[in-house]
Formats: sequence, structure tokens, C-alpha cells
Amino acid sequence: MNNLKPLKKGRGRPKADLHSKLTRKQEKFVKEVVSNDGMITLREAAINAGYPASSAHTRAYESYPSLSR
Repeated sequence: MNNLKPLKKGRGRPKADLHSKLTRKQEKFVKEVVSNDGMITLREAAINAGYPASSAHTRAYESYPSLSR
């Protein structure tokens, strides 16, 4: 009789909302992007912020929408 389905656990970290704070690495990433004003790629900014080079492109993609908050 109960038509409610149990909530599925999603993969990965939950999406950030407008009220969540940035992590230290995300703050460093934002500072790198802003201070270099297009002189480096988002991947390079992620590496400079402390993300591993092997996943920097993914972290840059995930962190970049945070700049529009």
C-alpha cells in the first residue's frame, strides 16, 4: 500500500548548495583562477591549489561552478 520508494544513496559527494562553505583547496583554487586572470588553465590552477595532477582536470571541473556563487 505504501508507494514510497526508499531513497537511493548517490555516488560521490553530495552537491553543494548556496549556503555551504568552500573547502580550503576550493578557496585556493578560486584564488589561483582569479589572481592569474586567464594566464593558466583551470587544471593548472587545481594543481597549484593542491589537487593531485592525476585528477586535477576533474577537480577543476567540479570546483569551477563554485566560482559563480
